Amino acid sequence: MIDGAPDERGNRAIAAIGYSHPVGRNTTLLLGFLREEERRRGRESNLIEVGARHRVAEGFILSAGVGFGIGDDSPDARIILGIQRSFRLF
Repeated sequence: MIDGAPDERGNRAIAAIGYSHPVGRNTTLLLGFLREEERRRGRESNLIEVGARHRVAEGFILSAGVGFGIGDDSPDARIILGIQRSFRLF
């Protein structure tokens, strides 16, 4: 295990709350609030995020979102892109 810098937290916490709403057979809109303790002690970020998930084919979902920071310690913006593939093992 690698020790962190003296000004880094030993443990961090992340909390999120969200809401999703289907807007069609294959598309869902998302809204969320995220609070995260940063690595450096005394810094927390708060983000409001909006996004969408869209099923493009059976078992494949594309997602995208953008978040905007609230407060001095928060990032100005964040972009999230994702691809999900579902499959069965058995």
